[in-house]
Amino acid sequence: MYLLSGVSLLSVAVLSFVVLLIGCRNPVRPFWAGEALVANVYLPLGIGMLIMGIVNVLQSLFQFYPSPVEVGYSALVLALAAGIYVMLNVRRHLADYQAQEMGGTVIDVDFQANAQGNQPQPSIRYRKAA
Repeated sequence: MYLLSGVSLLSVAVLSFVVLLIGCRNPVRPFWAGEALVANVYLPLGIGMLIMGIVNVLQSLFQFYPSPVEVGYSALVLALAAGIYVMLNVRRHLADYQAQEMGGTVIDVDFQANAQGNQPQPSIRYRKAA
C-alpha cells in the first residue's frame, strides 16, 4: 500500500503544481491564485505531499516487496495523471499567456519613408486663432 499511496501523493502534488503554474501565469489572475494563498496554503501542502510521496515510494521499495496488484494500480494512477497532464495543454496555455503579456501585435515601421527631402506636406489647413 505504500507504493500506491506514494504514487498517488506524487501525482496529486505534481498536478496541483501544474494547475497553480497555469493559474499564476495567467495575466488575469483568478481569485484562487492570489499570492497569499499560493505562498501560505498551496505551496506548503504541495511540498508536503511531494515529500510524503517520495518517502512512501522509497519505503515501499526498500522495506516491503510490492505486490503485482499494487504495482498495476500504481501504473494506472501514473497513466491517469499523465493523461490529465496532457489534457491540460500546459505549454499552449503558457505560450498564450506570454503572448498576452507581450502585447501580441507587431507594428511594421518604415523609417526610410520620412527621410530628409521626402517630408510629406500637410494637406489639412487649420484656422488661425484670432
